[in-house]
Amino acid sequence: MRSAASHFDDYIKLSQNDPSIKGKNFVSVKKILESSPQVTLILGNQGAGKTYLAYQLHHFIKGSHYLLGSSGTTLYNFTKFIHVHLNVDINHSTEHTVDPTTALVTALSQVHQNQTILIDNVDQLPQNTMNAILQIIAQRPCIQFILFGKPSLPSYLAELAPHLNQLPTHHLQPLNDKEIRQMLLIQYDIKLSLRKLKHMKTITHGVPGSIEQYIDHEKHAQMVPSKFFSWKRFYAFTKYLTILLSMGGLVFFSYQYKNEIVEKIWPTPPQKNYQFVVESSSIYPMLNDSPKICLPKMAPSAKGGVAQSFLPIYAIQLVGVKNPSSIQSIDKSIKKLSPAPILVKQKTADGLSDWYVLYYGPFFKKESAQKALALLPPELKAFNPWLKQIETADIFKS
Repeated sequence: MRSAASHFDDYIKLSQNDPSIKGKNFVSVKKILESSPQVTLILGNQGAGKTYLAYQLHHFIKGSHYLLGSSGTTLYNFTKFIHVHLNVDINHSTEHTVDPTTALVTALSQVHQNQTILIDNVDQLPQNTMNAILQIIAQRPCIQFILFGKPSLPSYLAELAPHLNQLPTHHLQPLNDKEIRQMLLIQYDIKLSLRKLKHMKTITHGVPGSIEQYIDHEKHAQMVPSKFFSWKRFYAFTKYLTILLSMGGLVFFSYQYKNEIVEKIWPTPPQKNYQFVVESSSIYPMLNDSPKICLPKMAPSAKGGVAQSFLPIYAIQLVGVKNPSSIQSIDKSIKKLSPAPILVKQKTADGLSDWYVLYYGPFFKKESAQKALALLPPELKAFNPWLKQIETADIFKS
């Protein structure tokens, strides 16, 4: 719940931009104050808007001083208020012949400029505080008082000071439709329909206090709708709408391009161009770590032809023989190479007989293959090994 001061501040800010929203009570009192009376009475029952109007006038009259009266506003507290707000030094005499009221009135002789004091709930002030105010009115004409109280305040003052029976007085008037709308908008941030406004005015008679009670009751019953449009609601709506549209767009995009997305996340492994089957080592009955004999098998492409390789891969062809057992003579030299060479079983050009080729590699750069060729042992170089570009590196998989 916002404080009354915060509502008043909002009202003052708006009224500075649009004086018409100050209301007819403010306009009437302002007209009275133009004649600079020393005492002005503003009367109204509880809830009529006295405090609301007092706060307006306090902001309108530059340098004015506002006091909310109560039974606790003793003469001591009132004297302290004068000391703080009017910057008056008050010396309390130790002699019993000088009472506090006389000391206060005497101290106010230091004030030479006009001062305005607004006192709300004057009816609740203690008797000695009220007597001090009346003496200040009688002896210090430079101090102007605006007193807020109940309709019985004039008769109460006339009993205390009969000469104050013809004071300028304003009786607070009920709020009209425009003022009620402004009050609801500023204080509660709500907007009523015309039917609801008429119903409320019939019950409250335009009295601000009754309007507040009515709104509190209606809000508790959840019958008063809040203002339909607000930037906070608009922001929340657009936020959720953006999320829903983003999710819908993502689902639609995923459905349209699901194949491409799946391919990006789980790519299909490329089809191997060749398959190599390791044959029994009985063809090459040497040691357990002897070169393996592989049988290359061409894999058909999707168009029925022979699949082609993709990367240039190099290997050193050490020797090619018809009988693999003849490689035993260079077995010691072969064991010095790392990785171990691979013996591949191939067909001759006429396709009538087998041919066994011993490859050393693979090398993915031609320079690396040439360097390895130069570093071969002399007994292998005697067979005139040469560099060859092969179709795939799968031939070297164990």
